[in-house]
Amino acid sequence: MSSTFVINDQTYSCNKLNAFDQLFVCRKTSEIFIGLGSKELNAPNAFELLAQVKEEDLDAVMKRILPAVYRRNPANEFVPIYVATVQTIVFPDIDGITLLRIIFEILMEYLAPFFSGFDLLISGTPSQNPQENGQVTNTRTS
Repeated sequence: MSSTFVINDQTYSCNKLNAFDQLFVCRKTSEIFIGLGSKELNAPNAFELLAQVKEEDLDAVMKRILPAVYRRNPANEFVPIYVATVQTIVFPDIDGITLLRIIFEILMEYLAPFFSGFDLLISGTPSQNPQENGQVTNTRTS
């Protein structure tokens, strides 16, 4: 599974994380999404929950996700957004909010199947996927 999505008129792609990285990322971020499930989805609630995540956990999640993320350049090629050896984002227009949106988009790709699978296991019926908020568009390919 690879994911392509658009944020701020830029097209991004994320290669599939290996199974161990998927599980690690889901485990380290599940508290945020469980907490959001009990609250209205808005920036103050999201930032409140994000502030509760240990810095080392957030860094570890980003270091597993960011090497798999690419952005389409003007030559229509996908190039990495992150250089792991120097821990740097390549594109200067990717600010903190954009980075969080990129990471959130990828987390939703990996967390949604866990929750759907869990719902199916418990209830015997698949859960419904939430509506997109219109700011991020997705096209998923296998």
